[in-house]
Amino acid sequence: MVDRHHRLRALLELQPEATAFGYVALVLDSSDHAAVLADLNRRGWLYLHDGRGLGPLAPAALPANLLGLQDDPYRSLVWKLKREGVIQAAPLIPFHEFRWGAWLRSRSLPPFSSERLEPALPAARALARSAAAAHLAGWKG
Repeated sequence: MVDRHHRLRALLELQPEATAFGYVALVLDSSDHAAVLADLNRRGWLYLHDGRGLGPLAPAALPANLLGLQDDPYRSLVWKLKREGVIQAAPLIPFHEFRWGAWLRSRSLPPFSSERLEPALPAARALARSAAAAHLAGWKG
C-alpha cells in the first residue's frame, strides 16, 4: 500500500471488517517478500523511518500489517497543511508528505502532538511557504 495507508489504518481501527478499494501501482515478477521489499526500497517506495523520524530502518522492520504503523505527529502536521492548501498534493511522488515531515522535523517548532497540532501550525505554515522549502514536492510558496 503506497498511498492512503494511514487512512486505511484508521478505518481498520474503527471497523475491522470494512471493505476498501485501492489501485495497482506496480506488478512485480517476484513473490519473494525480501526481493519485493528490496525492489520497492530501490524505487523509493518504502519510508523506512519510525514515528519519531529515526531511520532508515531495515525493510524487515516494517510492520506485518497496517495496524502496526506508528503515529508521526510531523506527518499529521503536513496532512493539516495540505488540507489548508499550504502544501499541494503530489500524487505521482510517493511519500512526499513524509519528506515534508522530515524537513519540518529538522526545523524548530513548538511542542505539539497529532491530537494537538495548533501550537506548531503558525510556524509550520510560515516554514512551508518559505523559499527554504522550495525543493519539496507540493511547495506553493
